[in-house]
Amino acid sequence: MDKKRRHKSIIKKIEKYTNFLDSIETYVVENESESSKEVNGLKFKFYRWIIPLFRFYNRDGTFIETLKEKQQYAYRMQMMVYFCIPCSILEEQETNLVYKITPQNMDSIINTVKVFGCASKRHQHDVLKILECFLNM
Repeated sequence: MDKKRRHKSIIKKIEKYTNFLDSIETYVVENESESSKEVNGLKFKFYRWIIPLFRFYNRDGTFIETLKEKQQYAYRMQMMVYFCIPCSILEEQETNLVYKITPQNMDSIINTVKVFGCASKRHQHDVLKILECFLNM
């Protein structure tokens, strides 16, 4: 499949996404067994924060992790997408560790784009714009 057809195929797939990972709720739960903690003479009410974490595993041992995190300068939360590479699959080149993208692991990069597209409606919009730019090159 040529590059343009592959890009169009991925775009069509991502455009059809209607369920997004950010729709899964984050919960704050009071710790029943220990409702308060004292630290340095200050008594705190103690809660557990339950944050959804999703992992998509690729064939080459890499995985894509998404989780909700607080935005730095806002009250809201947003999905963060991380491409995780285990050290065991990195190649050593001089003083660097390298992850080589090859035809055999290209699906890991494509999966990252797909996962990014289903993280949230905003992520979907952004990744579609990026893919359209590639099409126009």
